[in-house]
Amino acid sequence: MKLEFKCKVDSKTYIGNSILETTIEDKDFTLIPDGKGLLKEIVIRVKIEKPNSIISKFSPSRTPGGKHNLTIKLDEKVTGEITELLQYLEANMSFLGNLKKIYCEEPKLTFIPENDEDKINVNVMSFTVHKKYPDIEKVLTIDAFRNIVSDKKKYEFLTIVMSFFREGLREFNSFRYINAFYNFYFIIEDLYGKGKTRNYAIEEEFKKNKTFREFVDWMITDHIKGGHKTSIEKFLSEEHKFYNIDGFIELIVKVRGNLHHFSSKSSKRKGTPLNQQDFGSMAFLLLGLSNRSILQKIYEKNKGII
Repeated sequence: MKLEFKCKVDSKTYIGNSILETTIEDKDFTLIPDGKGLLKEIVIRVKIEKPNSIISKFSPSRTPGGKHNLTIKLDEKVTGEITELLQYLEANMSFLGNLKKIYCEEPKLTFIPENDEDKINVNVMSFTVHKKYPDIEKVLTIDAFRNIVSDKKKYEFLTIVMSFFREGLREFNSFRYINAFYNFYFIIEDLYGKGKTRNYAIEEEFKKNKTFREFVDWMITDHIKGGHKTSIEKFLSEEHKFYNIDGFIELIVKVRGNLHHFSSKSSKRKGTPLNQQDFGSMAFLLLGLSNRSILQKIYEKNKGII
């Protein structure tokens, strides 16, 4: 069994008008140009030593009237190695040439059986991975627009934090979770940090604020579940924090500090251009906290509290 990864490439890297092919260390590489001779796709084909580790199968449902089942199982060791290789190529080719991005997070995967045994668990020969968050349309009436304009003086104190939220949400929906985390963090730092800059001082302000503590508890109780819960539990364990309100607050400030610095020699989990996914749950946590915090300020303004 062979498995083929085909990734789109955004580049101004000229390779000529012909497809380039080579084999290096048991991997077959194909570089595909566009009409101008610029690199537009990279294909890597690798042999799977254990065909039974691969399942790509479309089968009838066992439930009467149910939908058909699609089962996809990949060899994580192989896919991990190819992803690392693509990241390596992206880093080097962007440094040495004008390559902007290899879309390794959205590959087209093609299975190439070499014998009857390979065909046992494969009848879906190819598929493409697409990741996308829901992009919901919202209605704006002319009356609502008039109210937004008329209330400028009332709500303009939130323009900057709302702008951070817009940028954070844009980064989150593009799977750039580290950048999203930063933008959301700036919101809660501004609203609850009282101008403090040192981590211990900001942490103290967060812990003292009754409203913020309620919002952290709300996220823990109602929203941090499943994969997000597992991910954050791992972060808490790494930083020796407890799974409670204080532990979450300490973790938020700690992760912000860790992301602000980088050393390949450090044992701490650091942010890099290649591990955005690791910080998805932390970004989700701060998305919820910052959204609720902005809504709270709108409520307080309407009630004349601020």
